Amino acid sequence: MPARKTRFSLERVVYLLISIGFLITALSAVSSHWWFLELFSHFRIQYVLIGSLLIPILSWRKAFIPALTVLTVTAIHAASIWPYLHTPNVLATVEDQPIRIMFANVYYKQTDFRQLTTVITDYDPDIIVFAEIQEEPFSQLAADFEEQYSFSTHADGIGAYDLSAIAKTEPETVATTYFVPNNPSIYLRFTHQGRDFSILGIHAFSPMNAQYAAQRDENLVKAIEYVGAVSEPSLLVGDFNITQFSPKFDELIADSGMHESQRLFGVQPSWPTHLPSLMRIPIDHILYSDGIVLQNRFLGLPTGSDHLPVIVDISVTDQESAVQ
Repeated sequence: MPARKTRFSLERVVYLLISIGFLITALSAVSSHWWFLELFSHFRIQYVLIGSLLIPILSWRKAFIPALTVLTVTAIHAASIWPYLHTPNVLATVEDQPIRIMFANVYYKQTDFRQLTTVITDYDPDIIVFAEIQEEPFSQLAADFEEQYSFSTHADGIGAYDLSAIAKTEPETVATTYFVPNNPSIYLRFTHQGRDFSILGIHAFSPMNAQYAAQRDENLVKAIEYVGAVSEPSLLVGDFNITQFSPKFDELIADSGMHESQRLFGVQPSWPTHLPSLMRIPIDHILYSDGIVLQNRFLGLPTGSDHLPVIVDISVTDQESAVQ
């Protein structure tokens, strides 16, 4: 009899912990004021998967209150994922040859670029923005592709926050901006078939503490303001170190006029590559303004980094973007 009581009490403790855990994730879905709590908001897909497994088990064990708690919180997370599952079937069509743009976060301690070289060769982007490649290895990489990519630029950042780019054609304008100290952003303005467009590449600080979280947010706010102020259609590409499931993400782009490219093509989790796809989170983003028509968005093959590259095919037009 005592053994049965112990087992019953242990079950109740487990149910209580499950309920508390899911309630914490629910708080992260509605509050972005505390940086640590906001970290829990990025794993909504995983919460839905875990909740879908727990609900029938808890119901079978007649733990109805924990089951109802998990069901409610799972529904909250599922509502945030739904817009990325219910994607439009029809995209705007254009006759122009698309421009292929790739963003690749390459681990800053990486020394073997054979996989990256293969990815660049296979996908053949017109413009590539790199995060984390330090100056010396970038110079060698740019030299290897010099015949194909006539333009290259590099900006120094602290630690892993160097930023660089290569392109098949020379941009009309090149500018390096530091929205926060020691963290560069690269602005490139091109002319394609008589139409101007621009790209701003960024790598926001990882929110490892309150200070870095605040600097990440400041970087993102200023970057979005920057692309919002230019007259030409624009893209904001980079490792944002935030997912679209964070309540802060909606705040960042609410009044910007920018569109999240995954709304058209579904969730594409890019990090970390050592985990299965369902366990990854989408922190590498491409936002675009009206005048940019998105024809395709996908994740590239591994480059040897802990991030997968993000690739888009775009056209520059006078029409509004497909997603408002």
